[in-house]
Amino acid sequence: MSAADVATLALAELDRAPAADLAPHVLDVATGTGPAALAAAHAGARAVGLDTEPALLRTAAARARRAGLAAMARFVVGDAAELPFPADSFDAVLSTFGVMFAPDAHRTAAELVRVCRPGGIVAVASWTPTGRWAGSPRPSPGTWTGCRAHHPRPAGANPGTSGRGSHRFP
Repeated sequence: MSAADVATLALAELDRAPAADLAPHVLDVATGTGPAALAAAHAGARAVGLDTEPALLRTAAARARRAGLAAMARFVVGDAAELPFPADSFDAVLSTFGVMFAPDAHRTAAELVRVCRPGGIVAVASWTPTGRWAGSPRPSPGTWTGCRAHHPRPAGANPGTSGRGSHRFP
């Protein structure tokens, strides 16, 4: 699964949710050179890519300009464990092989949930700890697993908690 696949799947799930008339607002955390943010922008979303590395963000912005997506995608420096956005800012929050390297996984996950609006989508792709597909008896180097989660937090609930949710693993 590529970064574009994660963005496409998240936006497809969002389409089934109650939608506003505006383009979805998507955050790509640990964006690197921006593949998921650019895929989301290409699909019509307003995308923000966040990373700690300014050089990678300059590359992402240059890619957006070359693709004619500069008006739909912007890139900002920031820390996944302290996202510089208010609660409920995004319809979808993505990370493809990025937040899995965060030093504090629980805090980072709470931040992804915090900035996702109630009813939004959090989509993360990550390598499995063992390098195995679920149910596979043999290691497979470079294997990853994806997770799509509906954000179940009702409006007004503590933004640091998620309550119940449905998780699907492809």
